Amino acid sequence: MPKLFFAALLLMIIALSFKAHTWNRDDAISSVAARPRVQHDRNTDTLKNVLKQNLDFFAKRLLKGHKGVIQNYARKYQKNTCGILTYQDSSLKANFEGVKAIKGIFINKKADTVFVMPPFNYCDDGESYCFYNKALPRLYTGSYCCHPANFFVLPDIDEDGVREIGIYYSSCASRFKALKIYSMKGGRWKEIASSTFDIDMKDPDKTQFDTLVRKISKGKFKICDFANGKTEWNTVVMR
Repeated sequence: MPKLFFAALLLMIIALSFKAHTWNRDDAISSVAARPRVQHDRNTDTLKNVLKQNLDFFAKRLLKGHKGVIQNYARKYQKNTCGILTYQDSSLKANFEGVKAIKGIFINKKADTVFVMPPFNYCDDGESYCFYNKALPRLYTGSYCCHPANFFVLPDIDEDGVREIGIYYSSCASRFKALKIYSMKGGRWKEIASSTFDIDMKDPDKTQFDTLVRKISKGKFKICDFANGKTEWNTVVMR
């Protein structure tokens, strides 16, 4: 009888140890921020169906039927290796700030439209500025404080037929914001300049962001910086 009791007790200890080890392993995996967080607890086909519903909702309800735009970005940026990230429709609607009409980014276009998309997958750590013009790549920011009002279009500084763009960049909580300027190179947006704004000292007028960047000549411009209580204009030469 004692032998049977000790044998049962030993089996119970082994089972509990295995369960604890399994939980700790999964917890460690989910806590590593740099690693894609793939959802193992839900059927992949189910997640794909929910993702399709998310994209349809975004296109029909938020972008007023521009399904091709969403499909284009999902095809480019919904990577299979990064897991399937889904949302509640109510969350998508609550966080969507609408679209913004902007000057055409391609010189031969009169106008474009920009909007903000949440992360496409678990590899994204931030929102993206996207466009109705499917020839334009998304502008991935690494920030969760993106707003259409913070996006602006500049002159074609390098005179390659594509206007440069800028965003008023925010890490949400910090008093220090930034102007970030981008140029499209090789089908991607490349950051070419950045400046600092200490909003405790000065907060730029969102309707005049483009006035804070001045083209001097082909491939050369100035960008406004406000820190340490003073305004400076820094010259940037594109390469």
